[in-house]
Amino acid sequence: MAKKTTSVAQPKGRSLIEYVLAKRREACAVCALPDEVRAQLREKKYERRVIRAWLLADYGMDIPDSIFTTHSAAHHEERAD
Repeated sequence: MAKKTTSVAQPKGRSLIEYVLAKRREACAVCALPDEVRAQLREKKYERRVIRAWLLADYGMDIPDSIFTTHSAAHHEERAD
């Protein structure tokens, strides 16, 4: 009788923190923004209404103020460890 082999899932090559951050981005519209856009948002030089107008005008994204509040309150920009 031939021995049955089991296959083990191959790792995708990302760390645990990369996985956790990816999961956050799936559920949060602010986290889903491109990294370079989020970097500009972290500078905190501009009022949220200006940021929202910019995102709508240049990216076609109308992210409600409540989403920004949730993103901030949930500390999504902090490390996930």
